[in-house]
Order: sequence, then structure tokens, then C-alpha cells
Amino acid sequence: MNENQTVLLLADGTEFFGKPMGAAGKAVGTVVFHTGMVGYQENLVSPSNSGLLLAQTFPLIGNYGVIDGKSAPVRAGGYIVREICASPSNYRCEGKLEDFLRDGQVVGICGVDTRRLTRHIREKGEMTGMIFSGSGYDREALLEELSGWHPVFAPEMQAARPAEVPGAKKTAAVLGEFTPGMQALFARRQVQPACFGWDTPAEEILRLKPDGLLLSDGIGDPTAFPGRVKQVQALLEQELPVFGIGLGHQLLALAKGMEVCRMKCGHRGANQPVYCPVDGRTYITAQNHGFVVKSVHDGGEIRFENANDHTVEGLSYRDIPAFSVQFLPDTMPGTQSTSYLYDEFFGLLGEG
Repeated sequence: MNENQTVLLLADGTEFFGKPMGAAGKAVGTVVFHTGMVGYQENLVSPSNSGLLLAQTFPLIGNYGVIDGKSAPVRAGGYIVREICASPSNYRCEGKLEDFLRDGQVVGICGVDTRRLTRHIREKGEMTGMIFSGSGYDREALLEELSGWHPVFAPEMQAARPAEVPGAKKTAAVLGEFTPGMQALFARRQVQPACFGWDTPAEEILRLKPDGLLLSDGIGDPTAFPGRVKQVQALLEQELPVFGIGLGHQLLALAKGMEVCRMKCGHRGANQPVYCPVDGRTYITAQNHGFVVKSVHDGGEIRFENANDHTVEGLSYRDIPAFSVQFLPDTMPGTQSTSYLYDEFFGLLGEG
């Protein structure tokens, strides 16, 4: 391999050669694929992708450039694409994707057969990999390094600072991610959000006397932090209305004695079909996760399931005022939208 080449080396010894992209050097992480046709910048900065080597299945990436490139730091550990656009075109474009990667010190590789890579991961499962650029490539030494590598999940996300909602009639405690779209929904329904980190003691949250609890999305393996499960159990004792999303869905299931396991291949994309047995509809959803609820006991009821692999995508609970979904509900209403789930949660808070 010459200095103008870059290699993606998987833990099973499979090599994918390509060209360097972004920063030079070495990046190690779990290799995953994302099926979205757009939204590459959002993927790179998403906390859910922290440390991952992210492969895009769509063959041309970067064609509309980077928009507001200083708004959020890059979280992905590395980036893998088939072709990167060198001449982006969009009226909002502020720069090229490759410059964005370089500024964020993200090691990347382009010119990779991402279709072959995706099929390999689908067959073998997500695995550790390394992007290596430059001279001195030693396959056997790097494979040994990969064999001893283990992912380190970020223990915490910094709590968001929500805006004040004028005339708010209710208050909801939010654990985990809180997006601008969520802020708009809370403001429309005159609900004041109060955001906390996942490691905030339950007693501190309950001092606020919230009317409800939103367990939102976050980072990492939900089984790696048993203290968070105990925290959710303590919060459930207050019999508050609860809505779980993503990581929050998984932690809620663990708190109720269910099992969560790692998936062979996670769901990452903006086009995951989810079937709802209650209304017979299939919703197209955005998802970004590598763990799933495996077992459901008598206290829970499956509300949504993935139309592709039939994994659990949503639960309702019979003994507590709670429900949860694995996918990311829409924050903008539209045809076949899942934004109604937020309205359902707000409805459980009661009228102000």
C-alpha cells in the first residue's frame, strides 16, 4: 500500500482499499452502515454515532456541502463513503464535506465498494474495524491491535438548556437528548421542559415535582450502566406519565425486568418501516441504534414492530402510565407522521 492509499481493515481480516479523505491517521471503532440518502452532516454530529466508523450506503455523499458547520462537533470516529462530491451545490452551502471532516479531525476513506461492505456486515454482523492511511501498513500487527480493542461508551451527554416556555401549564423532566424540534413541540403545548443528564440522581429530578417524564435518546449500551436502570425504577415509583424514546425505551424496559441485547446489525437510517398492529399502518421512521428489547413480559404489550426483522419497536405498559418507542418520532407533523406520540404524552400530563 502506498501513501496515497487508505485501507479499511475489519477484525475478521477483510480489507477494503480506497483513497484518503478528511484527516490523516488511524481510527478504530465498530463499523456500521447508515441507509439515509441525505442527512450525512447530521449523522456525523449525532451523539448516537459517537466513536463509530460510519459507512454511508448511498454512493454519492457531500453533494449539497456542509450547512452551519460550526453548530455541533463531529462525533463519529471515522467515515466511509463510495464517492465524495468535490463540487457541492446548494444555496445554503457553507463549505465542502471533506474540509468539514478535516477540520473535525475525522479520519475517512472514499472509493470503497460500500455495497460489498454493507453486504459483508449484514452477513457477518457489525464488527470492529480500522481506517488506516499513510505509510507503514502492517496488516498482522493491526489485526492484533483490533483483537484487543473494546468499545468505550460515553458515560454521559451534557444536559441541554431548554428555552423558557411562556405561560407553561405543565412541566416535564427530560433525561437524555433534547432537540430543537422537541423544544418547538413543548412550546406549542405550553409544557416547560427541564433537562437532566442520565446520571442525575432521581431525588434531584423529583424535587422539581414534574408532571411527567420523557426518557429520551442517548449513547451506548443500556446494560453497561445498571445505576441508570435503578434511577428509572426510582422514578417509576412516583407513577408519573412516562414516554421513552430510543435509549429511554430500552432503559424503561430494563427497569421493568425485560431483556435488552445487541443486534447483529443495528437499524440506522431514515427509512425503517415500523408496523403498528393497533391501527394496521406501517410508518417510515428514522432510527439509529444497535440494541433492541428482546423479551416482553406480561406487564408490557408490543405496540410497534419492525416490518423487516420483526424486532420490538414500541411498548405499552399495563400497570404504569407509560409507553415507549425504539425509533425517533417525527417532530414535524405530516402524512403518516409519528408526531402524534408526543401529543399522546402531553395528553397524559392532563389539562393545565
